[in-house]
Amino acid sequence: MIEFTLKDPEIAQLVSEKFIYVDLYTGEEGTVIFNGFKGTRRTLAQSLGYDFYPTSIFVETPGNRVVNATPGARGQDCFIKVLEYVATKQYQKMEFETYLNTLDLNSDD
Repeated sequence: MIEFTLKDPEIAQLVSEKFIYVDLYTGEEGTVIFNGFKGTRRTLAQSLGYDFYPTSIFVETPGNRVVNATPGARGQDCFIKVLEYVATKQYQKMEFETYLNTLDLNSDD
């Protein structure tokens, strides 16, 4: 996913403007310290409720609450929609699938 999605200029701009990107490859060794957690990358992912790579996890600050997790590799179009969903805080109003449906409805106009 990193090889193609994050190299897309539109995605790169959205990520750099709205997010702090961290690639947490669970197959690598090493210690991670995050919000009182100290352990391996895999155990951090598991503590957040995810054990699938790649998974894009979005954490809201303050509070360090996971607000969205998108498992699996995504193409550019889908990943842009995920980024916009999180950046505009639509997760506070609706589930991602509902958000996608509203986009589909608006595109028919």
